Amino acid sequence: MARRNIRTLIAIAGCATLVGTLSATPAQAAAPRCDIRAIKPWVYPASGVVVATNSTSCYGPVRNVRISTRLYKFHAGWVVFVFKRQVWGAVKSNRNGSLNAWGASSPAGACTRYMTQATVKWTTASGTPKSKVRYSGAVKLRASGPC
Repeated sequence: MARRNIRTLIAIAGCATLVGTLSATPAQAAAPRCDIRAIKPWVYPASGVVVATNSTSCYGPVRNVRISTRLYKFHAGWVVFVFKRQVWGAVKSNRNGSLNAWGASSPAGACTRYMTQATVKWTTASGTPKSKVRYSGAVKLRASGPC
């Protein structure tokens, strides 16, 4: 008899959880946080410049959100070629976006290795600072595109 009651309680608890989950919005269901992705550098066809891009999503409430993208170029070691940052400030519910850093490519015939670094920093509602840093894979590019 006790086993049957335990199974009934588990079944009821499972239904209650399912109903609670279904009634929540996606922003409420996700814990407050920011995520970021570093996208491999690419060449903008019209101008031949190399572009580093990040893709960022924040689910609030979070505050003091700052995102940045760095384009690294390999020249006797990895060096920051271009840097760009943006301040989002407070994110009450959710926000998605991207940030591009544009840099002049190497001469048309030269193949150069590039890599993207993407960073997001934010503060939780309780005041805890958080951050995430991601790197893309390295890619060889020239003004006309891939090598």
